[in-house]
Amino acid sequence: MIPVVGRRLLQQFAAAEATTLLPVTASRAYTSPSVQQQAEAATQAAAAAPRIVFQQQQGEEGVSSSSSPTPASSSNRRPRWLEQLGVIRTDWTREEIAEVYHTPILDLVYNAAAVHRMYNDPQMVQRCTLLSIKTGGCPENCNYCSQSSHWDNTGVKAEKLLDLEPVYQAALRAHEAGSTRFCMGAAWRGPSQIGPRQWQRVLDMVSKIRGLGMEVCTTLGMVTPEQASQLREAGLTAYNHNLDTSPEYYGKVTTTRKYEVSGC
Repeated sequence: MIPVVGRRLLQQFAAAEATTLLPVTASRAYTSPSVQQQAEAATQAAAAAPRIVFQQQQGEEGVSSSSSPTPASSSNRRPRWLEQLGVIRTDWTREEIAEVYHTPILDLVYNAAAVHRMYNDPQMVQRCTLLSIKTGGCPENCNYCSQSSHWDNTGVKAEKLLDLEPVYQAALRAHEAGSTRFCMGAAWRGPSQIGPRQWQRVLDMVSKIRGLGMEVCTTLGMVTPEQASQLREAGLTAYNHNLDTSPEYYGKVTTTRKYEVSGC
């Protein structure tokens, strides 16, 4: 049983949500606003949102942060980055960057959501499909990975690099199912571990899948600058590389390579 005070709070929250949230699933007859309409509403809301400024006070023993927030004066000039929220710029000053850095985190989240709605439909997410094109048998000894050849009884067997056609068919099914990005991962130290014919097969996978109009990303371990250029020329749109952890903790995750040489 919910106490009376609890019920009243729930009723108040429900009433507040009913007046402030978009009824995304409340009614079958509801028509979603356009992205432009949502962007305009978000921008207006961001402009009208109250801003809190935390000031520092000079004490006898030095500067200390004030525990009580002071509302910003309505006469204060709004920063340029807020006035031009969502505008793509390349002329940021150090002062502006400092203003963003010192902005309260929830204000940043709020403004980021407003910018997101300017350029994207907030009710949509990108659907991606991941396929392992080379499973098991990796020479690295990452402690968390079942595909490492250093560990026994993981249930993962070493397999050869897949042929082009089954990979393309998997991408085709993903495309028909609504995915807009296809990612391929391989369990090895890097492409230098395989021969030129196998590497060309990977490049052909990228090119053919890119021809479907999908974004293509790969996670292939450590690549050389030449290999990275070849992937780009083949049509790759993104490359994923896992650094695992910080330099200080790296030796506890893997010892077959060092953090300084783990990048691409």
